[in-house]
Amino acid sequence: MSFSCRRKVFVIVSTAASLALGTSCAFADATADIACFTSDTRSPIHFEMRTYYDRDIHFSFASIKYAKAKTANPIVLQSDSARGQGGGQPDEITTTWLEVVGGAVSGSYRMVQRGTNVDSMVYTNFKTKKTVPFLLDTHVDSTLENGCAWER
Repeated sequence: MSFSCRRKVFVIVSTAASLALGTSCAFADATADIACFTSDTRSPIHFEMRTYYDRDIHFSFASIKYAKAKTANPIVLQSDSARGQGGGQPDEITTTWLEVVGGAVSGSYRMVQRGTNVDSMVYTNFKTKKTVPFLLDTHVDSTLENGCAWER
């Protein structure tokens, strides 16, 4: 990746003004993904999680956007760890992201996955100490351009 391309990616990511990677960096070793989650509660809560990773500069960025929200909240990678399962099974990967709202850390999202399976996703609100379990919602269509199609 050229310096000018890195600079453009850094500006996009650092300002959090855009949640899509520009086509000007088409040759960068970067990936983007979207996942749709629904709470495992009586009144379902829906959010989409967008993740971006640039292998060249070893940088991750992500955001959470709730179904009825107008804007997304950035989340910052706090930790990730892998635990081998043996027997040819995919590693269990635990990732914790910190939620940033109004410039302050307000909560965390902890996801445990094996391969493409998400075994658990739990949101913890730091102020209220309330936790909310979420399930990966594989029945919702999604694209990076349009997000999760909750209303269809």
